[in-house]
Amino acid sequence: MADFLCKAGAVPLAIVASAERCLPSDTRGKGNPTALAFSGFGHQRKQKTARARDTRKLALKGEYMDVITGLAVSIGILGAVATWLFLTLGTIQIWIGFIGWASFYHCGGGVEGLRKSVGANLWGVVMATIALVLITQVNPGLPGVLWPSIVVGVTACILVLGAKFEPFGVIPATVYGFASTAGYGLLSGAPITTVNLANPAICVALSLVIGGLFGIVSQRFAGMITKKS
Repeated sequence: MADFLCKAGAVPLAIVASAERCLPSDTRGKGNPTALAFSGFGHQRKQKTARARDTRKLALKGEYMDVITGLAVSIGILGAVATWLFLTLGTIQIWIGFIGWASFYHCGGGVEGLRKSVGANLWGVVMATIALVLITQVNPGLPGVLWPSIVVGVTACILVLGAKFEPFGVIPATVYGFASTAGYGLLSGAPITTVNLANPAICVALSLVIGGLFGIVSQRFAGMITKKS
């Protein structure tokens, strides 16, 4: 069922998966039209095929949009709150917060998704911090941009190898942390060796974690306001 919606371009997989968790456990897969639209994860292909026929009927009726509308309202409201919070506090970056928010949904949502997202994001922050320190504090005398290129290549390799360990297993989420840290560090010019909130590692780590927390709140809020038919 989720495969059908995602292939049709109607609903991103991570949002579909997490949205299903918003429904009460006693309504999932028990005749509830919205629950039917988001059930069937992990089942065999023949079961998915059978459910896909039901999904097509529900999609035509637009019933699955109840969940998407709930997410839209939830993320819209909390997005405004997050923007106010980040801009009021200063230093922490709203754009990085939204990356952490998206990473939460990418990792499947829920408490488990938050755990995976934060762990992978912070691994990316660590590797980018090492890269920034080596690039800005070490000068081996290599010509042109050869040294930064070598550093990025090596740290990116280690970044992906980290996926062998379960806490860092979601590679895209590690890249979110790596890219956010490198991007903020290069654009802001904040020194990587100074310990304060402007430090790229500290700023990005806080922003990503706060974004992830907004993610789980938005998911649960969506579950509260989603129509149960």
